[in-house]
Amino acid sequence: MSKKTSEENSFTGFEFLPAKPISYNIEIYHPFASLANEYFSNKGFDITLLECGSIKISFENLSKKEKIELSKEIKDFLKSSRQKVIKDFLIYKKWY
Repeated sequence: MSKKTSEENSFTGFEFLPAKPISYNIEIYHPFASLANEYFSNKGFDITLLECGSIKISFENLSKKEKIELSKEIKDFLKSSRQKVIKDFLIYKKWY
C-alpha cells in the first residue's frame, strides 16, 4: 500500500458528514464551518476561511498520529454539532 493510500484511509468515515478530507487538509462546509472555526481555532490549528463560507484546516505540519487524532475529533465534533445547527436553522426560519 502506498503512503498516499494509507493516509487517505486514515480519513474514512466522512462520507455522510459536511466535510471533505484531502491529503493535507480538510474542508468543513457551511453551516458547520463557523462552529468548527470557533472550536478548532482555540486549539491552534492552521485554519483558512474560504469565500464560499467553508473553512480549511491544514494537516500539513502534523504527524500521522496527530492527523488521525484530529480526524477523529473533527468527526466527533461534526456529529455532535448537528443538533445545534438544526436548532439555529429553525430559529432563523422563524424570523422569515
